[in-house]
Amino acid sequence: MQKIIKPFSILSKYPEHNIYIADDIFTNFNQIIQKYPNALIVTDENIHKKLLTNFTKLNSKILAANVKAEKGLAEKISNEILAYDFAIAIGSGTINDLVKYAAYLANRPYIIFATAPSMNGYYSENASLISNNLKQSYKAKIALDGYFDLKILAHAPLRLIQSGIGDSICSTTARADWLLSHYITGSTYEELPFDLTYKLEEKLYQKVNLLKTRKLEPIYLLTEILIYSGLAMTYCNGSYPASQGEHLIAHLYEMLDPDNANLLYHGEQIALTSLIMISLQEKLIKQTNIMLKTRSFPTMIKNLNIVKAPLDIASTNQILATKWPELTNKILAKFRSNITMIKILNEAGINIAKNQNILNQNLYEFAIKNAFLIRDRFTFLDLNHYL
Repeated sequence: MQKIIKPFSILSKYPEHNIYIADDIFTNFNQIIQKYPNALIVTDENIHKKLLTNFTKLNSKILAANVKAEKGLAEKISNEILAYDFAIAIGSGTINDLVKYAAYLANRPYIIFATAPSMNGYYSENASLISNNLKQSYKAKIALDGYFDLKILAHAPLRLIQSGIGDSICSTTARADWLLSHYITGSTYEELPFDLTYKLEEKLYQKVNLLKTRKLEPIYLLTEILIYSGLAMTYCNGSYPASQGEHLIAHLYEMLDPDNANLLYHGEQIALTSLIMISLQEKLIKQTNIMLKTRSFPTMIKNLNIVKAPLDIASTNQILATKWPELTNKILAKFRSNITMIKILNEAGINIAKNQNILNQNLYEFAIKNAFLIRDRFTFLDLNHYL
């Protein structure tokens, strides 16, 4: 299996970029990196030991195996990249975010060799980094070239593969939330991001149980989904098609209880919060009409300023009275039920109950109730608050 994806087909500002998906890329690693002379390779101890011990002459920065994606570290890496013409990241979420942002600061092209199909951030223009103990998004650029070796990805730790599934299922909840925002607030909306991944998702979910046996075909499908999801975010100049209410819950919970939140990978958290959102959305879109009421909310949450302004209830109810059937029909066109999603996660081997029990339930309930306040984005969490 092999494929070359040209980001230019979606993103006209990236005409020279390429994404390579194939079975055995690392067997040609030495030849590939010759395309990028005077490059600094950034990876971690585990990946270096597993994949790079035969390439001792490389200029490399080897980070600790448990390194965190901290903004300060990315800035230090950026200063080192200034001495080179290229930055090469070998890793997955943490390494990709660190090098993506560092290369952006240093104004150097970067290349990613992915080691796990664990999240959809490979081709978004944002890097998720920790600053002042909070995870925040920072502007970055996508990789000049991306290499996705299916055999390497298939042998990533199973939890990382399952995390990729968790990060992919929120396309359903994000689409519903974004459509709601479009109808209620007049925000922009694009169907293209969901067209890019919907059929791939349907194919993958039919054989998601094969991920546990590390079969290449479902790994290939999952990899494509995650790549296109990142490209879709870049296309939309924001995370709208892949980050809505489910991510708000996860972000607030992480702020409230970082120790327990960090016991789960990002995709494992999103799997849980997506199920919360799907249940809420499913309950509301089954209703024939929605009538909102004036509700107050607190001014502070754990020293975080609330950014949400009160909703104009009268005008919103007027929109809901005339547009609710049209909106719900549009959502249902690509909506996956809670039962369907639980089945998919179970077949992927994700232990939903175990992951749920890791979290502090009181804080989790608080996050579900108040997450709509932490970002100026209208979702079904807002709708639920005003019922």
